[in-house]
Amino acid sequence: MRLLEQPPRAVSTWRELQEGKVIAIVGTRSAVPEALEYTKRLAGALAREGAIVASGGAFGIDQAAHEGALGAGGRTWLFAPCGIMHMRPDGNRHVYERIKESDGSNIISVLDDDDPGGMNWKYFRRNAAMAAFAEEVVCVQAGLRSGARNTMKHARVLGRRRWVVPSHPFVDADGMLGCELEHELGAYVAPSRIEAFVARLLGKEPVPPVPLAITFKEPSRPLDPEEERVLSVLTVEPRHTDEIAVEVGLSAPTVATALLTLALEDVVVEGPGGFFRRN
Repeated sequence: MRLLEQPPRAVSTWRELQEGKVIAIVGTRSAVPEALEYTKRLAGALAREGAIVASGGAFGIDQAAHEGALGAGGRTWLFAPCGIMHMRPDGNRHVYERIKESDGSNIISVLDDDDPGGMNWKYFRRNAAMAAFAEEVVCVQAGLRSGARNTMKHARVLGRRRWVVPSHPFVDADGMLGCELEHELGAYVAPSRIEAFVARLLGKEPVPPVPLAITFKEPSRPLDPEEERVLSVLTVEPRHTDEIAVEVGLSAPTVATALLTLALEDVVVEGPGGFFRRN
């Protein structure tokens, strides 16, 4: 078993785990219909090729991934944010039941069997386990701050190959910011054709070279000491003004002034409100 980021814990499963390449598909609970349909098609195509489609059992992209694999007669692993004797969310009970009735599919948890779940840290632990078991992780649609991005973070730490579906013309900018940022952090962009994407995920076609290293726009003038301190703690991950102020040891108004000045000079970018990142 691949090691988790934290010390190994007991893993509970509904039935014995089968061998196979595990591809995790994650994304937002409030996905647009087109993203849900894409997810079902991708999961179905992977399942028909013998891959195990993993996801987190939530509404939205997770549900579409499980249903796509099951609908194709394939295998799916549901990484539960609760013990295997519970079902969360209750509204997806039918997905849990279908998985229990499907040979080769499984429910997996790193929590006690009778743990009802319901706390954020339990979701994060679930995400870490899914990233640890997966060989590839695909994010279909995600906002800037989301559970899907938490899974991608664990995958990045563990050295798993990560993929994002590029921005869709039918998704507003906020709905794809998470995928765009993950690309900036080194995730590959999925090919436009699902058949080509499946071939790359399963190693039947070569994956392009590693994405280029991230480069930032540099200031066009010497910065004052406060601006230097503020800029030094910014990366591609958006950070809130208050968090930055605490880290650099400056007052919130001083930090806000520095950030707004750097934003006007296009060195940093604001978004969402109160959060800033390097450009």
